[in-house]
Amino acid sequence: MSELNIDENMNREKNDFLDSTMGKIINNSIDLVIKAIVPDIVDDQVINIKDAIIRGGFEEGIEELKRTGDNFKESIKGIVTGEFESIEQMKMAVKDGGILDFVSLCIDKGINCLYKNTSIDKGVLNIVESGKNLLVNQISNNIEDEMTEQIENLEKTDSYCEEWRAAYNEKDLDKMNEIYEKIKDTRDELKYVEEIINNVKTIENITNLVNSSGSFEISEEELELSTKI
Repeated sequence: MSELNIDENMNREKNDFLDSTMGKIINNSIDLVIKAIVPDIVDDQVINIKDAIIRGGFEEGIEELKRTGDNFKESIKGIVTGEFESIEQMKMAVKDGGILDFVSLCIDKGINCLYKNTSIDKGVLNIVESGKNLLVNQISNNIEDEMTEQIENLEKTDSYCEEWRAAYNEKDLDKMNEIYEKIKDTRDELKYVEEIINNVKTIENITNLVNSSGSFEISEEELELSTKI
């Protein structure tokens, strides 16, 4: 029974990664490159190639990085888990070259996995292998673009949160609502840094509470609850 539970958990983690923003970026990037370098390839072979690269490459690459302990950098953990401790950690992930190394490792593993798949034409495999650098660069650049966009979004939202706190401390409801409208424009696109996401949720709850009651007299219990909803 325990073995079954372990298998189920592993499958769930793999599916979570494939369904994540990063998983979708990787999938779409591979799809784009394969169709560009092998334009006449049939859809079934594209699916087989992507499956081998993602499952035999990225999933195995992630497991290898986990096994290496210290070499599994915090920045790469964030890419895999979809969670970073801070915006600064995201910036380091973009700057330190970890993304490129991570993607290169996974593509190597994926190509090795492809050669074990007898259903894929050897000529196609050779073309895919020759396009390794294109695959690595396409995936790395798309991941970096996503993270750079999110960093900008998170920094903007974090700045709005500070402005909202100042307005709240001054009991300026009009200013609070004005800033909250700006926060609302960014909140649905926030990813990766849980602290900022939670701050936005708290601000939403307190703003609604003050507006509905017409008062800044909020009890400690209400404030505590607003951080947990």
